[in-house]
Amino acid sequence: MQNRGTRSMVFLIILFVCLSGCDEEWMTDEPAATGSLAPDSTRNYDSVQLSTWYLDQAERDYHSLAQYAGTFHQGLLGFLDNPDEPGLEQLRQLWLTAHRSYTATALHRYFLQRLAATSSEAASIETRLNELHYRVNYWPILPGYLDYVYNYPDSGLIFDLSVPLSENSLRSQHGVFDLSEVTTGFHVLEFLLWGTNNAPGMLRSSADFLAESELSTEQLTAGMQVADLENNRRRELLRIVSQILLQDTNAISEIWLQQRGDLERVLAGLGRDHVLLLLLDSQDELLTRELLTGSLYLLLNGDYVGGIQSPFSHSSQNSAVSYLASVENLLRGTNGGATEVAALYDAFYPEFSRTIFQQLDSGRECLVVLYTTVEPSVDPAAQVRNEQAVVECINLLSNTKNTFAIARVSLALSMGALNGVP
Repeated sequence: MQNRGTRSMVFLIILFVCLSGCDEEWMTDEPAATGSLAPDSTRNYDSVQLSTWYLDQAERDYHSLAQYAGTFHQGLLGFLDNPDEPGLEQLRQLWLTAHRSYTATALHRYFLQRLAATSSEAASIETRLNELHYRVNYWPILPGYLDYVYNYPDSGLIFDLSVPLSENSLRSQHGVFDLSEVTTGFHVLEFLLWGTNNAPGMLRSSADFLAESELSTEQLTAGMQVADLENNRRRELLRIVSQILLQDTNAISEIWLQQRGDLERVLAGLGRDHVLLLLLDSQDELLTRELLTGSLYLLLNGDYVGGIQSPFSHSSQNSAVSYLASVENLLRGTNGGATEVAALYDAFYPEFSRTIFQQLDSGRECLVVLYTTVEPSVDPAAQVRNEQAVVECINLLSNTKNTFAIARVSLALSMGALNGVP
């Protein structure tokens, strides 16, 4: 019994050391140490096979993003030709689809962040993608910086005629004074399509996009032009932001396509098990950044502005599902058409597949219920219920992270990365 307890303590120490300090110890350009599953004679082949499959998947995801952004933009142009309520609702649905396709690519950004520690090529790509990410999907945003909000009927760029509405102007205005004062990206479009949508009567009407052609006497006296009228500026803002989004999502897709060869060479040089570690760490980072620190911890502290990712469309659950689906799709993907990626982790941690998919399902169910029901409240009982719901989801995602951590330790031990540990 004493030996068993000692072994358990050693394992916990190993786990702690690995999680807190060994993020980069195994990241070398040298072949993996002996002890890995695959014989040395097959390791390069396995690395190329796994890397090719993963980069193919990333390329497909980014191509889908560019396609859906294009579909949204075409739908938006059609809506502006004939603004009505059915057309606005259809455009909202196109936004939801395009935004889900964007959140499905988040895993690849975190993969590049990990890879950047070992590769200047990857670091350069990561820097460019981070800049685009800020332009494409930053939140929370300050809606009053853009258009009218409750009790402020004339606020925002729509009513500030000193700010020209052009692509160059909007790009230069983006976050110029504060990170939340954004003028491009998905959430600017979300606000323009739904309005604040946080109280009865605050859902955007298609009437806000009807073209105006007549100036009042007062407006003529003030020297206004037809293009300066409220609806016309809102129409133009919507069109330009959509055009910028299309350009930026196309740029993201092109970066991956153009740098594909460099990434293949870097990954092939790392070895298969190094790539598996990178994938584990990127999945763990996704859960942490996008769902835990990026949302649930904020909600637990009562920050509903920062914690709700799509507040105007009330579709935060879609993003959460998309994040978890991207993890599951990766794990269920095949290596060379034969082996699930999850099965490669099973060889190091036999309980991995049986555990991880159950945890992802539980986490998904919890997040869907949470984001579709939670809302700010001054009622103490409601606040307690909110906290309990948030804590439940935090615990479920933490269990998933623990499974990743155990698999990582098991894989690192097999690779000989934790030298000197009995």
